[in-house]
Amino acid sequence: MMGRLAVVVALVMIGLVAVGVARITANGTVALPEDPVHSTACIIPPEFGSFEPPAEVGGSFSDPVFGTVVTRMTVAREDRRTMAEVTNSEISYFNADGSLFFGADEWGKGCIFDGRTGAVVRQLEGDEFRPWKIRWSADPRKFYQYAGNELRLVDADDLSSEVIQRFEEYAAIGPAGGEGDVSDDCRYWLLDGDGSEMFVYDLVERARGLVSPFPVDFKAIDYATVTSSGDYVVVLWRANGFDRYQGTELYDREWNFQRQLAPWCSHLEFAYDAEGAEIMVCAAGFQAEQFTGPAGVRPGDIIAIRLSDGHVSTLLTMPKWCHQMYSTCNTLATPQYIYMALSDRGFDPLETWFPYYGEILEIPVDGSQQIRRLVQHRSHDIEGVMPKATQPDFCINRQGDRIIFKSNFGTAKTDLYIFEVTPRQDDAAHGRAE
Repeated sequence: MMGRLAVVVALVMIGLVAVGVARITANGTVALPEDPVHSTACIIPPEFGSFEPPAEVGGSFSDPVFGTVVTRMTVAREDRRTMAEVTNSEISYFNADGSLFFGADEWGKGCIFDGRTGAVVRQLEGDEFRPWKIRWSADPRKFYQYAGNELRLVDADDLSSEVIQRFEEYAAIGPAGGEGDVSDDCRYWLLDGDGSEMFVYDLVERARGLVSPFPVDFKAIDYATVTSSGDYVVVLWRANGFDRYQGTELYDREWNFQRQLAPWCSHLEFAYDAEGAEIMVCAAGFQAEQFTGPAGVRPGDIIAIRLSDGHVSTLLTMPKWCHQMYSTCNTLATPQYIYMALSDRGFDPLETWFPYYGEILEIPVDGSQQIRRLVQHRSHDIEGVMPKATQPDFCINRQGDRIIFKSNFGTAKTDLYIFEVTPRQDDAAHGRAE
């Protein structure tokens, strides 16, 4: 057994050297790069299977590779095999000024957390957290929530609410699949009525836009969302291909078809490139060489697709495809970066990992690939536990200085953790935007 393990480790080390891993020391361990934060080496977390976070809420530890100080926000109960409720990295659960954050406690009940410290501020109403029903407003002390066919504006301080729209034409409204955020100015939210048609709702004018020209069937549509600017709607169809109603399609707010952005459906986020053009960020699909070939993109690369003309560029060259989540605050404090968490679906990092796996990254939108590695999230799949429960969903606030992420640290239970994102040295020299 030990002989086989030695052979496996040796082969892995040879492979890791090929993709940029650090040196092997005299005792057989992998030495860290001189500057791990900015390196391109494959770095497997020390004590990957045994490292334990602080046991109590509020306890902190320093990431042993990148030095980031991480604070624990929740502790799951022993009798609750839960996934901590940061269920989608593509939605901002931080409010407008970063002072508050939506999440769930160890009982699965919705809470408002302090967005700076991670401490619980108050519990929300209801037996169980339903994050797809709520979005923050431009007022940092208020949020939107739907119930039945009503859309309400709720006060975060006392949870009092007012009905801002009752949709008499529907028995119920919903968030068009649940995964799309409001626009970055908190003005537009894509909703559906009775699961049969979608429309963009103007939260400022309190007015419903035109309904979708095609019948809505969420067996055929994964989800749909407005973009960061609120100028467009993106629909992700479950069918892959180059024909209409396949892949990822772009419409304006009046449902005029613009173009197919990609012939596949994927995790994605919206941002702005170095010239200020709105882009969609996603991973290149395996089956899309016809689409990515002209841009020199390989399947698995992280790419930016310009909404205005479909131009494709590479933000991060990856040696192979890896499951990824995104979060952005690009129209506000840090327009020059997107943030991404990578997780390998294998159970043994020595056998399957490549550079950046198991980490949360800061990626420039200019294509320079000057990656900054922020933390090893240490969340990984467990046999018998659904992958959604263990994937490292995370959110960065609109100020670009706090990230909350989900991790199970190799157990069947997941919890929330928070850390500070400090400016890069060149950002600090020029002053981070307010």
